[in-house]
Parts: sequence; C-alpha cells; structure tokens
Amino acid sequence: MYARPWQRVDDFYLNIVRANLSLPLLFGAQTLVVDHNDTGIAALSDTCELESVATEDRSGRRARTTFKIILSYHGGSFDGWQKQPGLNTVQSIVEGSLGKFVDEKKTQLLKDNGLPIEGCAVVAGRTDKGVTGLQQVCSFYTWKKDVKPRDIEDAINHATPGKFRVISVSEVSRVFHPNFSAKWRRYLYIFPLTNGRYTDQSNDNGHFYNSCKYNEIHDSASKDELENGKKSYMFSTSKVNRLLRKLEGKLLSYKMFARDTKASRNDGPPTECFVYHARAMEVKPPTTVSAM
Repeated sequence: MYARPWQRVDDFYLNIVRANLSLPLLFGAQTLVVDHNDTGIAALSDTCELESVATEDRSGRRARTTFKIILSYHGGSFDGWQKQPGLNTVQSIVEGSLGKFVDEKKTQLLKDNGLPIEGCAVVAGRTDKGVTGLQQVCSFYTWKKDVKPRDIEDAINHATPGKFRVISVSEVSRVFHPNFSAKWRRYLYIFPLTNGRYTDQSNDNGHFYNSCKYNEIHDSASKDELENGKKSYMFSTSKVNRLLRKLEGKLLSYKMFARDTKASRNDGPPTECFVYHARAMEVKPPTTVSAM
C-alpha cells in the first residue's frame, strides 16, 4: 500500500491549491457536478444578499458586517482545520490573519483576558490532518468599520503562500451561516491503482496506470478463485462504481458516526444525509507545466 505513488496524489492537490491545475481537468468529459453551485452553499435570496450590512439596528448601533470566505488549502501542510495548542492548523492561520479586523471593543476584551487578538471563523465542515480542502466555505463577522473583502483576502493569503489560497471574499447578510446555509458537500478520494510490486504500471507522464485494464482483469476472475480464498491484487473500479450508484438518491443514516454527539442529536434527521452523487472512475491526473 505504501509503495503506491501517493506523492503524485499529494502533488496534484497542491497544484490545485496553487491554481496551477483545476479539479475539472481530472474528469475530462466525465463530471461529478450536481445541480448546485460549485461551493455547495445555498444561494440566499436576492433580498437577503443585497441587504445592506452597514445599516443600523433598532438600538441605533451600527450593525455588524459578515463576510463569506471561500478558500483552498493543502492538507499535507497542516494538522487539520481545528485549532489546537502547538499545532499548525488551518483555523489558527485564518483566525490569526483576521485579528487585525476585530473591532476595538472585542480587541480590548481579548487583551484584558490575556488572549491573542484573533478573529472567529465559522466553517462548513472541519478537515482532519492531511486532508485537503478545496473551495471550503467559512464566515467571519466584525463591527469594525471600513473592512474591505480584498483586505481580508490579502491578509490570509500572505500568511502561508503556496499552501493556502483564498479564492474569494464577499459581504453577505448576517443570516448567512456556512453550515446552515449549505445545500450539499462534496468529498473526493483519489486512490492510485499502481501497486509497488509492478514496475510497468506508471509512465513518464505521471499517469497512475498504464494500458493494463484493471477492471477487465479483475472482473474476469473466476468464482472458483474467489471461493478458494485467493487474494486478488487487482482493484475493480467498475464494481465499486456499481455499488456506489446504488446509494444515489437515498437518505442514509450516519448514526454510527454520531457516538460523540449529544443524545438528542444522535438519532433521526441530525444524523441523516441525502446522497446526490456517488461514483468511482479511473482517471489520469494531469501534470502541471509550472510550479511555484
């Protein structure tokens, strides 16, 4: 397993983050896009989106400004999203960069409590160590005046260039929430078919497999071979795809993954997700012509 060309997978993700490559290139004529926008975030109504974030509330105080931040980061360069003491996490980078945009009242409160001057970023899904985030959505709000989206974008991008990239920052209504405004999320797994025991399963172009037709070989295995307990070294993408497609259009329970949640949230709707799209396919990850 470890002999497989995982570095090529990691390099592919890194090049997407750096904008040297784009994810659609991976699939060519095939596509994983469902009938929603690319970020997976629900589009708020025109009235909601155009609502002025600089209006005053009923008490006469200036309303807070909320920003939607879409970003990509290289998982191998961070210890996950969640901020943890002594670890290099995405959240710590983002919130540290947002510190300069915190309003005076909150800044003073943080100083009085001996805490670092940082912003608070709410994210749609936290990634584990080594997991790359592509077009992940988070939000940040402040009462500080004259904060511009470009200022936020520049501040975050300058923190870890080459490993982290803000795609866009925009002002949105204060009712926007990365989690509760989301319609769907996309998860992509790349598994190199090349096994280290074979020397001819990769080529100079960086493709993960050669003309050897894995599916045909694996699918043609006799029932006797499988019944005799012989281990197959060939991976059948077509079989996996047939299994995954049976999940499409179904509302599935993920209760088994909710063991650490409150009792009131470990059953029923809070643990159910609708599967829009589930596919497996063989692809040839493109290589970049330039690197940073």
